[in-house]
Amino acid sequence: MKIIEQIDIKKFRGFEDVSIKFNKPVNAIIGKNGSMKTTLLGMLAHPFTLKTGAMSSEEPLIGGKEFNSPMSDKFKFSDEFDVPGEHQWTLQINQKVYPKHTYTCVSERRTDNGKIRFWSTEGREKNMNYIQCPVIYLSMKRLLPVGEEKRLQVNPSELSDEEKKFYASIHNKILISTEKIEDVQDVSSLNSNNKHTLGPTTETTDAWTISAGQDNVGRIVLAVLSMIRLKKKYPSEYKGGIICIDELESTLYPAAQEKMVEFMYDSAQKYDLQYFFTTHSMSVINFLKTGKYNNRNTIIYLQKVGGKIIATENPTLRDIENNLNVAAGKKKMSSKIKVYCEDDVGITYCKSFLPKRIKDKIEFVTGMDLPWSVYKTMYQHKVPEFLNNIIVLDGDVKKQDLGWKNYPHDKNISFLPTMDAPERMIYNMLYDMDEMDGFWDNSLSGYSKAVCFRDYPNRLDNIDDIKKWFEGQKEYAGRAYSKFLNEWKKRNPEIVLEFVKEFAKTYNYVAEKTGFDQIDINAL
Repeated sequence: MKIIEQIDIKKFRGFEDVSIKFNKPVNAIIGKNGSMKTTLLGMLAHPFTLKTGAMSSEEPLIGGKEFNSPMSDKFKFSDEFDVPGEHQWTLQINQKVYPKHTYTCVSERRTDNGKIRFWSTEGREKNMNYIQCPVIYLSMKRLLPVGEEKRLQVNPSELSDEEKKFYASIHNKILISTEKIEDVQDVSSLNSNNKHTLGPTTETTDAWTISAGQDNVGRIVLAVLSMIRLKKKYPSEYKGGIICIDELESTLYPAAQEKMVEFMYDSAQKYDLQYFFTTHSMSVINFLKTGKYNNRNTIIYLQKVGGKIIATENPTLRDIENNLNVAAGKKKMSSKIKVYCEDDVGITYCKSFLPKRIKDKIEFVTGMDLPWSVYKTMYQHKVPEFLNNIIVLDGDVKKQDLGWKNYPHDKNISFLPTMDAPERMIYNMLYDMDEMDGFWDNSLSGYSKAVCFRDYPNRLDNIDDIKKWFEGQKEYAGRAYSKFLNEWKKRNPEIVLEFVKEFAKTYNYVAEKTGFDQIDINAL
């Protein structure tokens, strides 16, 4: 669901004439500390509430009387720098939600206490200052430790059994814990002035001793359940809802962060939700940029340059990581795309076939000596290193049932030429070559066909035997087997060119994801 389609910020602190498109249900706002991520989140959430209509009588499960975003959760104003009249932004809204389409907000001084208030340019009449659409804003206050709440009450949850099952399922899935909620009766409500969340009972914890991660998940699930209730009870009035989360990753370990993002995608689709969240987490960013949800989200990177905020839409993963690493005092990522092969022989062959213009852009990882099955396992477990670089497998792997051919991101896999292992490819060429071929030096001291196959006169089929033969040819093969490889390339120019072009396609796929310049395939 797309409710907010775009924000145009004329002025708001460091923002000046900044426009950002939000064309996806899941939208991430990232950047260094002080880049005004939370400020942007607040501007997006501020104009929405439920003041009129049938749904206005409903209360969210996270506490409070209204589906809105309290001013104090979003903005902390400076008497010196936040001057009335110096804030203005416009939202472009889905017309199914807001028929007027555009909504402009400005700052004015309140008449009662002189403080800043935001008003719609439509006027100040009752309900004109809001867009009638439910919003839930989860600020950092949601992370106040349960143990520090002095008047915390634990009561039987007011959720239905169906809602409790929903929470238990999400809790168990996101936290990937062996301490699962086994029964819907194990879900309680925790309430205080600052806390409205869910407390599960497991084998080792109860509602009084829940972890910060369980607390965070409970708050987010309650927000979603609040929207689900509206959708079910008011199917004709409900046009969708907005959930804003400040620092999504807080209290969640990396794998749980990814599971939370999966939950957001799933719930956005099922319940017509649009999510906006801030994050610094490279686990979350990697997942958004390289996982199955790549291109199904909007990522906004905020930078402060000379006191002004620059917003970059959907930057490359490499640009994001380099910028965040610089902020943390770490080295930038490699300026080349890495290439993984099964062994050093595969690297030798790959280097031999590729032109210099491509080799200058890549970095081979040596000493790995990993069979294709290990790469498959790493791939299936979505290890970012093997999704964001190039894997070159031996040609004989193409004969295998990889079980990953339908995986959406296998475009970073390339194969050496032919359907054979590299050693077999050379063996077959030499064995089939006439003994009077110009390749052979048939002098008394030369490298003849008889010398080549003196220990293995009969044709070999077993790959282990061929590899033993291959090892025995090192003294004749030239540096990096150049004598053999150059001869093979000379006899198979079409196959070599096809490999180079396919490798270039693989490179371009990875380059597009990770922020490198692409290769002109037509120039190869």
